[in-house]
Amino acid sequence: RLLPSPRRFALDRIPTMEEIQKIIEHSDVRGKALTLVLCSSGIREGAIENLIVRNLKPVRIGSDESDEDRHTRAMGRLTVYEGDVSEEYITFLTPEAYEALQSYLEWRREHGETITENSPLFRDKFDPLVSAYLTYDGGKPEEPKRMTGAMIGAYYNRLFYECGFRTSPKRRHEFTVHGFRKWFKTRCENAGVKPIITELLMGHS
Repeated sequence: RLLPSPRRFALDRIPTMEEIQKIIEHSDVRGKALTLVLCSSGIREGAIENLIVRNLKPVRIGSDESDEDRHTRAMGRLTVYEGDVSEEYITFLTPEAYEALQSYLEWRREHGETITENSPLFRDKFDPLVSAYLTYDGGKPEEPKRMTGAMIGAYYNRLFYECGFRTSPKRRHEFTVHGFRKWFKTRCENAGVKPIITELLMGHS
């Protein structure tokens, strides 16, 4: 009874807008798409591993523009934990995040990967020169591996050091990948979104 009650929240803070912009500037085509998806949808980094291409659908904005204008203003509709009755939910991507994700998928196509409905939305890193060579030479590129939560943690750990946010190993850092999820919730609150809608978009019951 003398022990203090356990904390039910982490002490890490959310990143600032300037920090997110710096992260995107230092990212490759995959990292940019990943950061924008995490920030604009609020999904957990562990959910990335389960996402496949068919989980992403375009949502057109507006009704009075031409077809070309509507295409450039498409948002993304993301089905998270598809097939899990108790966990499946829907969230959305901003047009910026959706466009970055489409650019990432197109980049993978250009380097020899055959993208299908069941392809991982985010995959492991690969050597584009080797993949292109195998394709042009008639060889079969290796099967893509899903990007796991551990891969995401390692990627951002290196990226945060590159951006200068981390300078030495610590047990706890100012903000982590989970900070993107907190950032999403804070932005929803500041925008006046009803709390129950925010919780639904984050996959909370």
